[in-house]
Parts: sequence; structure tokens; C-alpha cells
Amino acid sequence: MTATGQRLLLALSPLIALLGSCAKAEPGALVEYDLKVLDTSIHVREAGPADGKVVLLLHGNAFTSATWQELGTIEQLASAGFHAIAIDLPEKGESGKWPHVLEGFLLELLDEMKIETCALVSPSMSGAYAFPLVTIHQHRVSAFVPIAPVRIKQFLTALPECTMPTLVLWGVNDSLFPVDLGRDLANAMPNARLHVLPNAEHACYMQATEPFHQELLAFLSTSS
Repeated sequence: MTATGQRLLLALSPLIALLGSCAKAEPGALVEYDLKVLDTSIHVREAGPADGKVVLLLHGNAFTSATWQELGTIEQLASAGFHAIAIDLPEKGESGKWPHVLEGFLLELLDEMKIETCALVSPSMSGAYAFPLVTIHQHRVSAFVPIAPVRIKQFLTALPECTMPTLVLWGVNDSLFPVDLGRDLANAMPNARLHVLPNAEHACYMQATEPFHQELLAFLSTSS
């Protein structure tokens, strides 16, 4: 290479490096996309190493997958080596309508995403989706984190057969569902324990975010 060519390459090298970094996302960085599950578009936020244990984050009625991004939950899971996937449930956020049987949604989602097993985090309203998967297809759930979920009473008789490690989380000041319901859930499952978060209401992860993350990560690191 001529001296002129060398000087030109040296001058352009910072620009080449910048373009290269823009063209290729950092491994494990957050990506956001729409996924087709049967005939329904489902919005997904995903981060973490490709070979990390999958943690599937559902959400409550007043929230979306964006909540887990805003709270830093996705980032913390990814930084700890988990493969975090947060979705907008049907008809919430940027997801479409699910015209099929509600109980089959999560199984179809896991099959579409080629996920054999996942740790399932299920707050409030999402219990309607989570409990059918946990009770009927428990081999697809490596660990379960119900957070004051709905539909507990409807599934109580099936829960003693669900042996996956389970961390039941509840806000001590939950005015929608009393903590006693969380005790019923934990007592019904053979490998479950209840942890009550102080100074927290129904969406306990919103008021007690740091202790929520500590409990979640500690549990998943030994269970999923």
C-alpha cells in the first residue's frame, strides 16, 4: 500500500469502526419485534444470552411488556445470564386479538418460539394464561413465579400435582387479593414458598422493585 493509501485508511478507520458498531447489535442486547402465533401478532421484548435459561415475563391488566423494561427487570435478568422474554398478552399493548381458546395461548407461544422449558413469571391477570400451562403442561415450566395471580381457586385441586419450584410473591398491602390467598397457593403446591414484600400493594414489583428483583434473581439462580 502506498503512503497516501495508508494515510487515507488511518483517517477513515474511526468512521469504519463506528459504522461497524452500528451495523451489529451487541450480543444479548434488547430487541423488540412482533411474532406471529397462529394468526395473532404478539409483541415481544427479548434480551440475554441465546443459551441462557429462558424466563418468560407476563404482565397484569394495567401493564405491558414495557413495564419490565422500564423497571429494569429484563436488563437485570439478561445481565445475570438469563434469556429474558417479555410479551404483550393478547389485546394488550401492541399485540392483537387471540380468537382461540385462551388456555392454549402460552403453549402455542412456546412452540412457535421453539422453547422447550421456561421459568414463568405471572402477575395478576396473567394467571388466567399461566395456570393452564402450569397444571396441564407442567413439563414445559422449569420454575414458577406467581405474583398475586387470578384464578387460584379454580386450579387449587390441580396444584398439588405441580412439582416445579415455585416462589409466590405478594404485596403485604394488597387490597385486591389478601395475603391469605397467597398462603393457600403456596400450601397447595409441594415445592412452593410464599414471600411477602413489605410496603407493597397488588403490583408489588412497582413499589418494592429492588427487593422484588433480589428475590426473583436469587430464586431463579437456584431453581430454573
